[in-house]
Amino acid sequence: MKINSISLNFGTTRIYKDEKNPSFNPKEPVLVKYTSFFRYGENDEFIVNELRKKSGNEPLKILSAGCSYGEEVYSYALALCDLENKPIIYGIDASQQAILGARKGVYMLDTMEQSFLEKGYTGKEYRPKTPYNEMLKKRFNQYFEQINPSTSQYRRKGDEFYNCSFGCANITNIDSMFEENSQDLILCRMVLYHLSDEDKKDFFKKAYKLLKPNGMLALEPLGEYSYQNTLLELGFIQPYKEAKNIFTKPKEDIDVYKYIKDSILNNKSNFNNI
Repeated sequence: MKINSISLNFGTTRIYKDEKNPSFNPKEPVLVKYTSFFRYGENDEFIVNELRKKSGNEPLKILSAGCSYGEEVYSYALALCDLENKPIIYGIDASQQAILGARKGVYMLDTMEQSFLEKGYTGKEYRPKTPYNEMLKKRFNQYFEQINPSTSQYRRKGDEFYNCSFGCANITNIDSMFEENSQDLILCRMVLYHLSDEDKKDFFKKAYKLLKPNGMLALEPLGEYSYQNTLLELGFIQPYKEAKNIFTKPKEDIDVYKYIKDSILNNKSNFNNI
């Protein structure tokens, strides 16, 4: 039987976290029931472009905190695999079930979404084709293979993602796992909703220590954040008016309090050169 390459709009690719998932274990709860490849579309594209500006002789280091079944890790690996030095990407999650699934790299795609292009079956509009989306689809076909046409099961090929590694851990323990000033990007999306205010602040403090100067902390790109003031008080800044969910650890020589006064009180919002 001929196996066709996938033709999905990756902004809508659903990954099952139920009995249809190859790694599903009903006895272990999973905080995030499903996630997806390239889930945040233009927001992730913005982050990828900023990372490209930072890339150099040393490989970029990226941490996905609360990585679930690894889709976010593999998404960034695909988006940045053309760099001369492939990034080193870590994924951690409190669920052992999720981490085992991430290491297998086997995913099942919702059959209703197999042939999504710009519209879904309900006629709902999705993101239009862009060079970035087309590039990602091409790389997905290059590095993943369909292994079961009847169930739309896909698996990463061999050791193509040898720079991706996964571990079972609570995100509030990241300071014991990674060195200070070591990460270029820390991704922490839906998992924050499951933390108490105290645990959120504890995580933010540790994330600040782990980030390199000018490193980015990317949060859920939707809505307003009740913890925005906490992040600014800890020393983070918001340098991008295009992506308000990205908080950056400033370079060591910046006057953080002056930045906060200028950017918040005087409504300045683009500090890309700090």
